[in-house]
Amino acid sequence: MKYSTQYSWAKVAQLLSIITISIVMGSLSATDTSMPFNIQTTIDSLGNQVSVWQVDTAGSSSIQSSYFLGTSWSAPVTISGSDPGHHPTLVGNSEGDVIAAWFRYDSVNGVDTLAVARFAVNSGWASPLVLTTGTDITALFKFDLKINASGTATLTWSDYNFNTTLNELWTSYASLSGSWSTPTQLH
Repeated sequence: MKYSTQYSWAKVAQLLSIITISIVMGSLSATDTSMPFNIQTTIDSLGNQVSVWQVDTAGSSSIQSSYFLGTSWSAPVTISGSDPGHHPTLVGNSEGDVIAAWFRYDSVNGVDTLAVARFAVNSGWASPLVLTTGTDITALFKFDLKINASGTATLTWSDYNFNTTLNELWTSYASLSGSWSTPTQLH
């Protein structure tokens, strides 16, 4: 996030706290038994903001999002599709490029996979893309997501391969307008 003369860092932190609380409280109702957590927020140089969080409801979890484009917050939407999702992370740059990643549960194979989605100011969230598959026979441990000023994103993750009994390190990247690369094993 760039420093702006319009806002001090203290003011940005204060606004971020208020916004995060507003999103959490705004997504609950008297009959809603879900609980939002694992909240992530990014702000671009124009003050546009995007937040994602995990919601657990009725034994399943999903990834939801809301965005603020200068006037008001959008209604929350589910970005994880119909598959359960958990532990989202969110990255953005000063230009407004935003990408979310999360663990996606593959109920057919009984393992977690990694999913990503890109947010565009003009069109909202793209459909999620699964970067790893349940047929990999792995246990995912941790992932890290980064984005640079030009919108190129890199996702790196570690897993345990049950077939080889080895810990592995993988990465994939995507340019702003391109698709994600085939995952490459680093270790």
